[in-house]
Amino acid sequence: MKLLSKVIVGTSCVTIFCGTAYVAALTLAPPPNYTVSNNDRLKSYDVLSVNNLYEKKTKCQEFYLGLSRWRRKMLRDEGLLRGRVLEVGAGCGGNYAYYPHSYFTEDPEVQKHLRRYWASDRVEEGARSGENATSYMLQHIVKENPCDEIILCDRSAGMVQSCVARIQNRLGYAPYRYPDYNIAAIRSTIEARLDPERSSADGAGNEAAAKTAYRKRKIVYEDGTVQEVLVTPLSGNDEAEFLVATAENAAGSTNDVIVPVLHNFDAGDKLPLLSKEDEAALAKREQDIRARQKFRLRIENQLRREEKESLVRRSTADTSLNEATSAKPHALKTPNELLDEHHNLQKQPLFAVANYAAEQLPFPDNSFDTIVDMFGLCSFDDPVRALRELSRVCKPGGRLLLIEHGKGHTGRVNNHLDKWAPRHAKNWGCWWNRDMRRIIRLSGLSVEKWESKHFGTSHYIIAKPFKSMEEWDRYDLERKREVKNAAA
Repeated sequence: MKLLSKVIVGTSCVTIFCGTAYVAALTLAPPPNYTVSNNDRLKSYDVLSVNNLYEKKTKCQEFYLGLSRWRRKMLRDEGLLRGRVLEVGAGCGGNYAYYPHSYFTEDPEVQKHLRRYWASDRVEEGARSGENATSYMLQHIVKENPCDEIILCDRSAGMVQSCVARIQNRLGYAPYRYPDYNIAAIRSTIEARLDPERSSADGAGNEAAAKTAYRKRKIVYEDGTVQEVLVTPLSGNDEAEFLVATAENAAGSTNDVIVPVLHNFDAGDKLPLLSKEDEAALAKREQDIRARQKFRLRIENQLRREEKESLVRRSTADTSLNEATSAKPHALKTPNELLDEHHNLQKQPLFAVANYAAEQLPFPDNSFDTIVDMFGLCSFDDPVRALRELSRVCKPGGRLLLIEHGKGHTGRVNNHLDKWAPRHAKNWGCWWNRDMRRIIRLSGLSVEKWESKHFGTSHYIIAKPFKSMEEWDRYDLERKREVKNAAA
């Protein structure tokens, strides 16, 4: 007993001593005197994507901090996912476990009951749906498999490959990959914009780039002392590095270079991001996904109609009414986009991947029902522009689901984050000292729910997209046109 107590006391003393020494070393150590190139910061993600190194390093930290519970709560417990889902900054696909893994028609029980709608004139008695089957179908479609497509999008090509490998290992198929950026068109756009600037004054441009390489912030302590620390230093020459990389790489593959964010106020789908062939492929994919959404909506409406009829039958004793409401279901035509060459419903892989930056997405307006971004605003070049772009591609009734980290409530915590921000950016590729409250405010999002913990540095946010009145009117007009075409 005495030996055990000595071990406990000794271990406690060593732990306290080591913790105190670590805190003192962090407090007294000078801030980093180096800068972090934006491309070097982004390339660190390719290093962390090898063998899912990023997820392995952060898994224990997220468990102890309760962030994995936040992920499960947002993506599964609260039932916020629906329709077409876009996750930006997907990383190695760490949220895969919390997503549904199949389209609703993949369930054998659902397929058995769907045969009633495909050929109502030859319905077998054993395949006819009862009240329990109708309830099961609604439960399965609305709650268990509410998604039509889940796109795992990341700017890092290495992270995208990690997502592809995870889906192949878990689900056994290669996910659809959206067309990559058109390197040649982006390069010509950058050259056309930079050539006049270079011809005017090369020396002035180099001097401006050198000035933007360092960004300092003054911190005033309680005793009145002032200290300058480096915060989010950027190299300012992303486009020049891109031109050099594409000149060396004749193939122009996005796996070898990092496409810069074009400094333009146009929406992503208005920028020269894709070639004509890729734009046609994107439009074809959009058409296929809309067919999935329409098919799901038809099935849901039919099931709700049957559920309503069953309630009427149970509430009345009129046999003639019961016979009328228990008639065979109407046949529902399956969209041609969902059929194979034998006119059978083919498998609909739920997951897809894309190698895009959140600030410039080639998707049309109002393309997604749900946007997911977890620990992405700290790594985007322009987080406010990224949120505006995500609002553009999100439908007016959709949601943005965000879990982020940044500045906290107390000055001491923020001073620590500011001091060691360059080192964290060099190792992990993200700026952990960004003011998330200011970013959300400037983006115009309408926040529905906001929770914070860890001294205010971790944020759980559910928001509505920012939409102008013109965008609302345009969206309502498009919906009315679609309803009119469907009725015709």
